[in-house]
Amino acid sequence: MNRLNRENCSTIPQTPGIYYLYNKFGKLLYIGRGQKLRHRLQSWYQADKSRPKWKRELAKKAYYFSYATKTDKKESMKHEKKQIKKNNTKFNHYSRK
Repeated sequence: MNRLNRENCSTIPQTPGIYYLYNKFGKLLYIGRGQKLRHRLQSWYQADKSRPKWKRELAKKAYYFSYATKTDKKESMKHEKKQIKKNNTKFNHYSRK
């Protein structure tokens, strides 16, 4: 796991993949995907007042991240759904409402 900050996110490739957000105790909070992982992860530590309440709450709690690159969008979507079902994360529940 890496600390969620500008320096660590700048080393992530701009490829499709899955990312995992954890709180400061290492508990998995959210599983997401992005076409450009670096850009997607950078968006979590930037303030944005127009986000839904659950996203603002998640952004405040996210402390660490990890990621896995995938070859394409379909592969990313399949892997994300599988991981969400397996881990039953709190914030993924909110994102599906």
